[in-house]
Amino acid sequence: MQSVKIQSLAILLIVSHLRCKKFNPMSYRNKPNTKQLLSSAWSTDQDCFLIENNHLTVDQLAEILPYQHDEIIARKRQLGLLRRDFYMKKLHDL
Repeated sequence: MQSVKIQSLAILLIVSHLRCKKFNPMSYRNKPNTKQLLSSAWSTDQDCFLIENNHLTVDQLAEILPYQHDEIIARKRQLGLLRRDFYMKKLHDL
């Protein structure tokens, strides 16, 4: 009987520790911003085109896609393409 109480107390302590703000495996910084991705005016085909033709400059993409430079850069940032380019250049420089 006492071991059951100790186990239940241990479970409660673990659960309360997991609910603590300090222990949050999906912190605000790591959460994907799905609201911006879902509410975007960009279609899936345009996103695919942007991903497949990431090697093109923003000027070339602005001629093909119906968006301005800042919108293309913002979308590349949302899709993680800017970060990918940064790391690929960093990897290539090694």
